[in-house]
Amino acid sequence: MPSLTVVGFLQSGKKHSARFSNGTTLFVGSEVPFQSGIGLFQKNLSAIKHIGVYAPTAYVPRHGNFAHFIWPTIKAESSGYFGRLNSYDRAAFTFGATQLAAHTPETNLILLFRRLLALPSAPDYFPELSLVGGKVTLATPAGAKLNLEQVVPVTLASGKKEKQLRKFMDYLNPDSSKIDNAEVSAAARLMLWTKNEPAARDAQVEILVERVKQLIGHAKAKVPLFDGKDWHIALWIVDILYQGRGTFTAINAAMKSPSPLTKLSQIGCATYKGRCATIKAEIAALDTSGVLNGFEV
Repeated sequence: MPSLTVVGFLQSGKKHSARFSNGTTLFVGSEVPFQSGIGLFQKNLSAIKHIGVYAPTAYVPRHGNFAHFIWPTIKAESSGYFGRLNSYDRAAFTFGATQLAAHTPETNLILLFRRLLALPSAPDYFPELSLVGGKVTLATPAGAKLNLEQVVPVTLASGKKEKQLRKFMDYLNPDSSKIDNAEVSAAARLMLWTKNEPAARDAQVEILVERVKQLIGHAKAKVPLFDGKDWHIALWIVDILYQGRGTFTAINAAMKSPSPLTKLSQIGCATYKGRCATIKAEIAALDTSGVLNGFEV
């Protein structure tokens, strides 16, 4: 298959699309303001349904009951849409059913790119990128090789310090004050790749399952009363940690209470009411279906 080059950019009001060299035109997202910047977001999810939608039963053969266990978190993150995108917050670029963010070293979106670039089809979608020593690397117009995984210490407006992948973020979204061609192009190519190749969708799921298992392991080490025998408790703990809306201190306090499940379901929910309501509803649906009866993590 020839390289799927983006050859044109289309804008209709606040909606942005890209046209590929094979004639395909793909809607990417709509402009949305954020603090002092602007980015892309997909409000009409039916417009990206063709990219793919997560179905737990399709992943049971590969991931067992974890395919169902991760569904509430996927539902809360993206409503299950593999092509879900936002490029308007401090992460610069977040993609996929599991909303993998670009700013975090050694986790999230950089892991997806590593796996995608290892696929034979990688040059068809991102010919300028490759893996050099296992790291995502950009070939510059001058012929140099730029490691996009260089970690940079950053001080946020809040005063909090964190490590970010600034070169990777800037490659995907060079200017947070506007919608630029590089941003639309990267998003469109990633979406089309996800649509065309099952392995690209599978990689998103694999990364989340691996992350969930890591979080469960961390929780068992940090929370003495957590043994993984009740999947309801495990799911709440995993989602709290995955979103980052609560600490191990809060989780330990909840587990020591007379009603651990109730207390866990309240952590961070004053701020993230919608998220917590989604998790609660999907856990109830899993209970009704019985698919996780007897499941232990």
